[in-house]
Amino acid sequence: MPSTALCLRDVLRLFNWAPLLCTGEGQAYGPVPGAKVFSKAPNLNTTEIKLIVDNLNRPPFMQHLSMVEFDDKAPLELLELVNKVFTSLDKSHEAVDMQKETQEKTEERVCGFLKVLGYPCDFNPNYCRDIVHGEKRTL
Repeated sequence: MPSTALCLRDVLRLFNWAPLLCTGEGQAYGPVPGAKVFSKAPNLNTTEIKLIVDNLNRPPFMQHLSMVEFDDKAPLELLELVNKVFTSLDKSHEAVDMQKETQEKTEERVCGFLKVLGYPCDFNPNYCRDIVHGEKRTL
């Protein structure tokens, strides 16, 4: 795999997600056995937020964000960033207009894709609602 190729594990690590098994060309086969499943978003420290921002500033995302700019993002802008990350993994997310998509459709698409990725969460209604509302701590 070329050094510029993006492994799913690297993308998920941007958001402090539990490591997933990654095999060549960004293929994933689910969560690592024994990974902790949570029902609310973990608290991120400044170092972890800086890692997210640094990686969003690299290819393929090239967002040119400072930590302050990232922190100032509105909920819809955060959802759009998540969608860009998803698009790097699955091009079907590219055609989505986040401003026109209904909240129900966003919840179905985002939470559904996180489940496919093996994201370690119980996907309770509050968690999914926070994702759809662009809750900063959850996203």
